[in-house]
Amino acid sequence: MTITFQCPSCGQHLECNPDMAGEEITCPSCSKTLRIPEGQKPRRKTSRMESTVFERKEPGAGHSLTVTGFDVPFGRLVVFMTKCAVAALPALVIIGLVVAGLVRLLGR
Repeated sequence: MTITFQCPSCGQHLECNPDMAGEEITCPSCSKTLRIPEGQKPRRKTSRMESTVFERKEPGAGHSLTVTGFDVPFGRLVVFMTKCAVAALPALVIIGLVVAGLVRLLGR
């Protein structure tokens, strides 16, 4: 049995063990901090493609996050991929400068 709820910011379907009720987590979809609702009766799991499951490995060992599906709008996915591509540009420039320096050094 799990607690099923939605992120209030992005609507991502989330699930967790009942013993995690009241704890704060970070939404894997929008990265906002949210509190796991308390006082809900545990429900059976929803479709695995529609939810993200949070589980605890051991008491006091932190959280284990198992992502089973995302309900991310296409526009947000495009923005995320664009940010990843832009973040990689400095590394590509540095690698290009190192390679050009080695070619110039070894070419003499």
